[in-house]
Amino acid sequence: MKNSGELSKIVNDHVEIDLVGEWGYYKSWAKDDSQKSGAYIFRPDAPDAELQRIEPVPSKIFVVETDLVTEVHLSFEGSWVHQIVKVYKDKAYIDIEYTIGPIPVDDGIGKEVVHLMRSSISSNGTFYTDSNGRKFLKRERSRRQTWNMKEFEPVAGNYYPVNAAIFIEDNSSAMAICTDRTQGGSSLQDGTIELMVHRRLVKDDSRGVGEILNETSGILPYPPFGDASRQGDGLIITGMHRILVGKNITGARMARTEMDNMFSPTHSFALKSADTTLFKKKQKLLISETLNELPENVQLLTLKVIRTEEDGKKVVLLRLGHAYSKEDCKINGVTVQVDISTLFKNYKLVKLNEKTLTGNQEKDTWNQNKMWWDRKRYPLVGLLPLSIVSLNPMEVKTFEVIIEPNK
Repeated sequence: MKNSGELSKIVNDHVEIDLVGEWGYYKSWAKDDSQKSGAYIFRPDAPDAELQRIEPVPSKIFVVETDLVTEVHLSFEGSWVHQIVKVYKDKAYIDIEYTIGPIPVDDGIGKEVVHLMRSSISSNGTFYTDSNGRKFLKRERSRRQTWNMKEFEPVAGNYYPVNAAIFIEDNSSAMAICTDRTQGGSSLQDGTIELMVHRRLVKDDSRGVGEILNETSGILPYPPFGDASRQGDGLIITGMHRILVGKNITGARMARTEMDNMFSPTHSFALKSADTTLFKKKQKLLISETLNELPENVQLLTLKVIRTEEDGKKVVLLRLGHAYSKEDCKINGVTVQVDISTLFKNYKLVKLNEKTLTGNQEKDTWNQNKMWWDRKRYPLVGLLPLSIVSLNPMEVKTFEVIIEPNK
């Protein structure tokens, strides 16, 4: 870390990368004679606008060290941006927890707040964003792969949705950032990743909402009972970015390892009551229904008990997804097999039926009733034999599983 409390380098067992973390904002376009920045439109005050850096305040640094994690707390000028860098023992990532707001707009300028990471990676104008948590899409700065683009907005025109992760890489190193919610993201310079985390504007973009994106702690009633004017301070938000670095072309593989954990983190609960009978019963039930470990490239998407029969058998809806595409990772982007009979702890497999993706009918019945344009090219596919199911890269399959407790 620098003396300012900002990141300067990340080192792990595989790679060392120069890395600088910054906070800043884009001033929003608010001129009345043209398209303004608003709820639906991101438009800085100039097409090639530069990020307005928010300086850290070194005097407001303090460090917390424990056996499991080291935290560096840092505040920035204006006291409306705060971050905590968390370095964990035996973890291959660091977390940056941020608190942003209230964003000041007393100067009449809307602000669109960005977290920027600068690295030594030679990304060559290319970065990757996920498609709703599934396949990663290749993005090329100021270029479209299928048509010749004439660029008018170099900043806004290179922003893309980031639902779960964004990464850059070269032949020697890679950096991925996993998000805990959907954000806009880009790589406007080689070696950089930026994510927009918060916005507060002063004009409406005239795209149908009919009000300014200026969320506050209070609001007056709408007409005819009030004028719907905003009251109180601007909203304060908190969030997390998980930073991963690795060797060679491993951006997608790193992101896949943490995307699910960011989307659905483990929540811990404590029982206040002295009577632990119910807690122990529930705990035993949860443990008994926990699945054995899945292959690295398979995601558990759905596990739901549909009903329990009188004889103790459980009918379970199980949905599995292959986490990688062939382009993501040569090691994990391959067909994988899962034996459902060994998946459930303390339960024996009685029956396995593949269903359609939504689970509302048998897959075999759907195949029989479907209109096939070329049966030679697309043969009918029946149920998979025995308990072995096969998943191709990016494939999702749904099953109805009947299990019974081991005797």
